[in-house]
Amino acid sequence: REVVREEKGGTYSVWAYAQTTAEPVPQCAIHVGLGCDPQRVEELEQTMAAVIDTVRTLSIPHDYLSRIIQMNLREWETRMRENRYWADLMMQYVKYNDDLYGIQQYPGELQRITPERLLRAARAYLLPDRQVKVVLYPEKSAWEDRK
Repeated sequence: REVVREEKGGTYSVWAYAQTTAEPVPQCAIHVGLGCDPQRVEELEQTMAAVIDTVRTLSIPHDYLSRIIQMNLREWETRMRENRYWADLMMQYVKYNDDLYGIQQYPGELQRITPERLLRAARAYLLPDRQVKVVLYPEKSAWEDRK
């Protein structure tokens, strides 16, 4: 986020999250995205690829990881005050026959993340040959067609 947003001034929002599914087969996907000027897509795509490569090859500084963990904890604490979040979590836990006590274990699980564990996971899952790149461009307007 810092490189694309702060250094390049390429976007206001960059997001990254993992999504796991148990059906039809267990799998995990890492989603990374941003919104930007269509003319900067290639430049920022290369920047994002370089950042992902850095995450795969170098250990993330502990203080940076600590900030990410703290952001996730604050978000979790906020969401835990919402009935809808609790209902969604409980449905998932019941569906997969997981112990509901696990819901409260999230903060501890976050604290177990270390730069070394993150590096091992990045090397295992952020493989260049397993990436899919999708770019959505805005539809041409009638005004642009007249130019």
